[in-house]
Amino acid sequence: MSRLQTLTLATLVTLAASCAFAADVYGMSQSERDAQERAAKAGERRFITNGTSSANLRARLGPPDATEYEGGGECWIYEPSPNDQQTRRRICFKDGVVYDVQRTIQR
Repeated sequence: MSRLQTLTLATLVTLAASCAFAADVYGMSQSERDAQERAAKAGERRFITNGTSSANLRARLGPPDATEYEGGGECWIYEPSPNDQQTRRRICFKDGVVYDVQRTIQR
C-alpha cells in the first residue's frame, strides 16, 4: 500500500468515527446531553469553594439538575450521579459568585 493510500485510509477511518460520534450526540435530547455532561464532570464537584464565579462553575460542572431562588440569590442543585453516587450539592450564588456550598450525603 502506498503512503497516499495509507493516508487516505486513515482519513476515511477518522471521518467515519467522527460521523458516528456526531450521530450519537445529535441523536440525544438536550436533557440527555446535559445529564451526560453532569455525570462526566461529577468528580469536579469536590473542589468547589466560596468565591468561584458562576461561569467558571458552569464550565467545570455542566448545567445544574435544578435551580432555586432565595434571598435575592440563586442556588444550583447537583443530584448524586454515577461518578458521585452519594453526595447532593446545593451551591448558592450572590452577584454571580459562590457564597455557600452545602453537601448532603444520601444513602
